[in-house]
Amino acid sequence: MPAKRNGSSSTTKQRGRARPKAPYASLTQGPTPADRRKELEKRMRQRGLAPIADFDRYLEEVSDFWPEDETCDEFMSWLRRLRREGQS
Repeated sequence: MPAKRNGSSSTTKQRGRARPKAPYASLTQGPTPADRRKELEKRMRQRGLAPIADFDRYLEEVSDFWPEDETCDEFMSWLRRLRREGQS
């Protein structure tokens, strides 16, 4: 037979730990995401930049960025070699 419970429930008791007042206290500090976006857009306007309106067109404009015959491994080797040469 199961043990009889007393009147207090273990889920309602404080177990020696204080509960945080906000679930994510670190998120309550500083600017909100909306505020950060406004600041970013303001800085973009100051520099004369605008968000990408047509992403497909943008991809066409920058499609020659990476040579088709070059692998990522070749790029990484080139980058490491370049960095080693800069250290000497």
